[in-house]
Amino acid sequence: MRTVEQAKYIYISGPYSSDRPEEVFLNVRRAEEAAKAVLLKGHVPFCPHTMTCGWETDHRLRYEDFLRMDLAWIARCDWFLYLRPSPGADQELAKARARGMAVFDSVDEVPEVAV
Repeated sequence: MRTVEQAKYIYISGPYSSDRPEEVFLNVRRAEEAAKAVLLKGHVPFCPHTMTCGWETDHRLRYEDFLRMDLAWIARCDWFLYLRPSPGADQELAKARARGMAVFDSVDEVPEVAV
């Protein structure tokens, strides 16, 4: 088991949008479970899926608004957890890599905080 000395702010990235409401629900649940696992490892997750769940029905908000907000949050986080590809998650991943952030492809890769 790998450990780090202090907690990191970890951005949770993965698919959200879908034409099927049940798929949106599953995408949010997957991200939420990943965020809980990150928290249990001692870190501070940021999960835009849970923060904005349901906002897609507000017709004043555009896809670009969500992406702009997400990219701003990535700039505030230390590490990046990439759950699965999607057009938005892939743009977020590119931003994380451009910032030189540590990128993890699964919760299992995220080291625990030393106690």
